[in-house]
Amino acid sequence: MDEQRLEHIREDSLSGKGIAREDAWWLMKLPVARLDPIFETASEVRDLFRGSQVSLCAIVNAKSRLCGEDCKFCAQSLHYSTGAEQYPLLTVEMLTEAARAAEAGGATCFSLVTSGESIRSAEEWATIEESVRRISSETALRTCVSLGAVSEENLLRLKKAGLVRVHHNLETSERYFPQVCTTHRHEDRVRMVERIRQAGLEHCTGGIVGLGESLEDRIDLAFQIRAMGPLSIPINVLNPIPGTPLEKQPVLDTDEALRSIALFRLVCPWADIIVAGGREQCLGERQDELFAAGASGVLIGNYLTTAGRPAAKDLKMIHRLGFVPGRYEPTSNKVEC
Repeated sequence: MDEQRLEHIREDSLSGKGIAREDAWWLMKLPVARLDPIFETASEVRDLFRGSQVSLCAIVNAKSRLCGEDCKFCAQSLHYSTGAEQYPLLTVEMLTEAARAAEAGGATCFSLVTSGESIRSAEEWATIEESVRRISSETALRTCVSLGAVSEENLLRLKKAGLVRVHHNLETSERYFPQVCTTHRHEDRVRMVERIRQAGLEHCTGGIVGLGESLEDRIDLAFQIRAMGPLSIPINVLNPIPGTPLEKQPVLDTDEALRSIALFRLVCPWADIIVAGGREQCLGERQDELFAAGASGVLIGNYLTTAGRPAAKDLKMIHRLGFVPGRYEPTSNKVEC
C-alpha cells in the first residue's frame, strides 16, 4: 500500500498538480524512519521544475523596530522588550549599497523590508521608490519589497520603478492566526496578496512553522498558499526570540522541519521553495538536507534582527552539492485546489 501511495504522490507532484490533502496527512504522520522515499520524491520534483539552479535571496532591515502590531514571534514589535535595534527608514544610498553588497555576496533576489503595518509618509514612499529604481537599474537582482499593507496605487508606482516581487506571508493557518496576532486578521493578509496579484506583480507568500500550530494548521497553510499560486514560498522555522511571547517555544525538531519543506514542495511542485529564518537554529549542521527535502533556495546573510550564516558558507555548500545560483524563471504555476 505504501508503494502505491508513494507512486501516486510522485505522479501528482511531477505533473505539477500537487498532492491531495489525504496524501499530505499521510506524509505528515509517517514515521521519521520512513521519510527517505518522500525526500527522494521531493528532490526529484525540485529537479524537474528547477534543475540545478537555486535562488539565493537577501534582505535588508530598512526600517527597524517601529511596529505597533503584536505578532508574537517578532522582535520588532513595540509590544515586547526584545532589545532589537530601532531606527527610521534608511537612505537611498544606504539601501542601494546594501543591494550591491548582497549581489557581490551571491544573492539573486534582494528585498527591502520595513517594520510596521504600512508605510505612511510621502517622504518614505519617495525613498523606497527611488531605492527600487536604483537597485533595478544598477544591479541584476530581482527586486522585492516587504512593506506591510500597500495600496494598489503604490504597488503600481513601485512596479513602474522596476519592482518585480512583493513579499507578504500568511504566517500560519486562518484557524491558528489569532493565537499569533490580534492586531490584524488573517483575512487582511489574504487581501493584500490578492492586491499584489491584481497589480501584476509576483508575490512571495509563505509562513512560519514551529509556532505551536497543529499538523492540520500546517497542512491548511500549504493548501491555502497553493490556491494563491505564488512563484516563491519562503518557509521560516520559528527562532524563539527572548522577550517575545514565544520565547519559550521549543525549536522545531530537525526532521519535522525537513518534513515540512517536503510538504510544501509536494503540495506546490512548481514553486520556488526558499528556506529562510530559523534554519541555523533548527537544522544546525544538517543544512545540506534542506535541498534533499525539496528546497530550491535559501535566504543568505543576516535576517532582520538576528545573524544568519555567512553567504560564503552557503555558496560553498550549494556548489559542493552541484547547484548554481540562478534567477527563477518558472515555466508553470498550475494551481489546482
